[in-house]
Amino acid sequence: MDITNELIMEYLKIEGGVHAGFATPETLEGGLPSADLSYVMPSAKAAIVFALPLKLDAMDPDRRAMYEGELEPQELTEEDFTPKF
Repeated sequence: MDITNELIMEYLKIEGGVHAGFATPETLEGGLPSADLSYVMPSAKAAIVFALPLKLDAMDPDRRAMYEGELEPQELTEEDFTPKF
């Protein structure tokens, strides 16, 4: 079976992704050095980017402490889990 963009997007929806897309060297041009795909994989032609809802109380306590005061706990609604892609 060929892995297509549509198959990847469908998988991300099933796994709870709320936003997803594809980034290419061209779309990342002019960004931070950390956005350079060739730094990690010189032959990379694209990257899959996605967002998942973050549940703070499920986060490792040490990692959560790093964001103390920066992240506001919030109640997630059904709409937060509705894919926007």
